[in-house]
Amino acid sequence: MSPPPPQPEPPASVPVSSSPLPGAEPPELPAKADEALVIFSAEQAREFHMPQADDYWTPSTEDVRAAANAIANHLNKHAASSHLDSSDEWFDAGADNGLGQYLQDGARFILPRLATYRAQFAGVVRHGNRMVAANYLCEFHPAEKASYWLSRRWHEVYDGGPCYFHFFYDPRDRSIHGLAINGTG
Repeated sequence: MSPPPPQPEPPASVPVSSSPLPGAEPPELPAKADEALVIFSAEQAREFHMPQADDYWTPSTEDVRAAANAIANHLNKHAASSHLDSSDEWFDAGADNGLGQYLQDGARFILPRLATYRAQFAGVVRHGNRMVAANYLCEFHPAEKASYWLSRRWHEVYDGGPCYFHFFYDPRDRSIHGLAINGTG
């Protein structure tokens, strides 16, 4: 009888920060590890057929912390903004499309709850650039199984409102791209 095949490494995890308030400086993530943010390896991301990816890489804990801090700052900026321009958020969307208000409303919903979200991260290569794909989920049932299920596959949720959002983070210039906050169905 041969030994069972080796099991893949479980995804790494890093901590979630406390949530900022509009106009306040979002805090840096603490260094203590936690199960709230899951990092997938390049091999896992390839197996999941991550969307919008030409290739895959494994982001470091520092990359993921930077992405988590960047989205907190980005949401904070939009929650506090009086200029509701979404043209930098949506693929080929014009500035006067009503999505700026939706982005602001979503940011205002997410920020006070951000520390309670679960998140998944994977390294993707898009158009030759390394990006960190991030997927945030505020609800996962059953809650006691969240870490287990979130580490097993990439979860794409449709609808559900601002409980679910995703984006790409560019570690080269520390920018957020393609932020999409789910709508309600």
